[in-house]
Amino acid sequence: MQTASTDSILLRRLWEEQELSLYQLHLRYRLSPLLLAISVRHWQENGILELAEDWVRLTPKGEKWIFAQRKALFFSSRSEQDWKRIPPRMMRRRCSIWKPYFYTPHEDEYAEFL
Repeated sequence: MQTASTDSILLRRLWEEQELSLYQLHLRYRLSPLLLAISVRHWQENGILELAEDWVRLTPKGEKWIFAQRKALFFSSRSEQDWKRIPPRMMRRRCSIWKPYFYTPHEDEYAEFL
């Protein structure tokens, strides 16, 4: 199971406190109101939480679901988080420590000096 960081923060805080103010969550974690709204709507449609004005609380179904998914939600290692990995297409080739770092257009002409 993969969750976005907004989902992870929301579900973790709900597990700890049972009831949250969305505004306080926005202030404390600097979460975008749009991302919060999308996350709340998603979990509300799945019956995990309920919304009352600007407060959210876990439903009994939500408590059971989070308890069942606790390993994936709370104990995932940092290496499993794809958003922290650099895509291969964005990585440069490794260069030798004996070559200059900056590319020179006429590298072949200077090969005998390197």
